[in-house]
Amino acid sequence: MLLVISLCAGLVITPFAHLGYDLLPFSAFLLTLGSFLTAVLPPLKPAFVRS
Repeated sequence: MLLVISLCAGLVITPFAHLGYDLLPFSAFLLTLGSFLTAVLPPLKPAFVRS
């Protein structure tokens, strides 16, 4: 979300555009890491099941 805000603010203030551009590789890394972690985790099972 911070990346989107800084890129949009960069339309008005140039230093924010550079900040958003510098955050792109870090943001892509976190997105990829999160995708792999959620693919590896098993689905959650309910603790108590009432019949």
